[in-house]
Amino acid sequence: QASSLKTELTLKGHRRGVWDVAFAPLEKLLASASTDTTIKIWSLVDGTCQKTLEGHIASVLKISWLCQGLELVSTGADGLVKLWNLKKSVCINTFDKHEGKVWT
Repeated sequence: QASSLKTELTLKGHRRGVWDVAFAPLEKLLASASTDTTIKIWSLVDGTCQKTLEGHIASVLKISWLCQGLELVSTGADGLVKLWNLKKSVCINTFDKHEGKVWT
């Protein structure tokens, strides 16, 4: 029943809309991909933003966790696919041969 549902956390920090979210496979984290060109990693314990990843030059459209949550892959309206190392908070590879938006 919808009346028994309650909000546990509200995550605020993106400057524009969010295209995608993904739950981490092992830790209590959530990643969000935004029109503001950033990816944010959120704690599901207290709702704080743990990291902000920057590198896309247009909307980030899709994100997926890899390697048991140690890496993240993102795709964007800039035609880029980026591989991120979350421990170091850096992009470790960019695949840029796409001619248009990469939706998935």
